[in-house]
Amino acid sequence: MTVEQLIFDIPPQFQSSFVELDEQIWTPYLSSFAFFVSKEVWTCPANPSYLSIIVRWSSQAEWKSIPVDKLMELSREFDKLSQQKFGEVFAIKQSLSYEVEKL
Repeated sequence: MTVEQLIFDIPPQFQSSFVELDEQIWTPYLSSFAFFVSKEVWTCPANPSYLSIIVRWSSQAEWKSIPVDKLMELSREFDKLSQQKFGEVFAIKQSLSYEVEKL
């Protein structure tokens, strides 16, 4: 399993609407893949403007097989709607991936 973590810096008053927009644009597409496992949203009590989206994939190879052109198309659509809704685009502050390590 591979875990993808996307960290955003979003004012708390916009987070709920941002998550709703993410669920409308990204979740249906990502969940259409058989290797998509789950998706969660986490907030950071120590820094309330930090929002993490955690996506679990069956494997990194499968996750990376998603067509880049479609990801870019969805990203442009999401950014356009974000600009309309919030007056700005909240870029990914940090993108990390994790894999299970058997010790």
